[in-house]
Amino acid sequence: NGANDINGVIFVKSDLTHTTDATSKILSSAITFTPASFAVLNTGQTSAQVTSSVAIPQNAKPGSYSGNVEVRDSTGVHSTIFTLNVVVNNFPSLTIDTFTDTNPLAVREEQGERATGTFVMRNNGNVALTNLDVSHNLVLVDNDNDAITLTFTGVPANLNVGSFATITVNADISDNVDFGTYAGTVTVKDLVQNVQKTFRLEAVVEPRVCEDVIRSDGNPGVDNLRVDIKDTTTND
Repeated sequence: NGANDINGVIFVKSDLTHTTDATSKILSSAITFTPASFAVLNTGQTSAQVTSSVAIPQNAKPGSYSGNVEVRDSTGVHSTIFTLNVVVNNFPSLTIDTFTDTNPLAVREEQGERATGTFVMRNNGNVALTNLDVSHNLVLVDNDNDAITLTFTGVPANLNVGSFATITVNADISDNVDFGTYAGTVTVKDLVQNVQKTFRLEAVVEPRVCEDVIRSDGNPGVDNLRVDIKDTTTND
């Protein structure tokens, strides 16, 4: 709004600093202005529209950030400074490595044994997860109520921002459970932040192996398969 044209107007950015935690910053490289500069502001031009945007890092601490932006011309004679303020909201996020609803975790073992497997949960958000729960909907009994006991160990009390935990799945298979695949969905959830992930779990019960012979159902003396091997040249 002066008497002369102003040439080469640019924006000089600074990092944005959290208002209550000076160690938390959004780097100046995350800030953009559109347009990024003006070749000339003509004499008598009262305003020019500029749009600012800030790319918030995924794990940026929630709260208010502020930093100075200097607007100046190519000579540095004309300049002004304004404060850029940004508010970062809570962004809870929970992820599971590798396994999904279509790519299952399979644990397998013989009757009477314990089958184990592991999966990894991660906190990829910007707030701690403080009330984690692991549940499932697998039906773990056969038609005559022989059961598999399913437990999860290693579930943390808290999962801080950027942290991960390895959870062990334990499937204790009773002696007479019918062999086959017992499948369903595992749900990992934070009950406070109300975020969750699911994946498919398959507990595979295999028949017990007795030397070179697989018993039909693992129960001795009941419909077992007998295999006799003879050498026809010696009759042994």
